[in-house]
Amino acid sequence: KALLTIKGYGTEFGVTHDFSDPKAPSTRESVIMKPDAGAAGGLKVVRPAEVAPAAESFTIGD
Repeated sequence: KALLTIKGYGTEFGVTHDFSDPKAPSTRESVIMKPDAGAAGGLKVVRPAEVAPAAESFTIGD
C-alpha cells in the first residue's frame, strides 16, 4: 500500500519512477551506460534518459 503512494522516486541516472499505478511500468525511460574506469562509480553515460517509441506505446496485455 505504501508503495502506491510513491509518485516521484528519482535515481542518480536521471530516471524518475512512479509506482502509483500497479498496472503500469514505473518508468518507460532507459539510460545507456558503459564501463569506464575513470568515471565515478565505474560507469559513463553514453545516452541520457529517454523514452523509446516502442516503450512509449507499450501497453500491458490482458
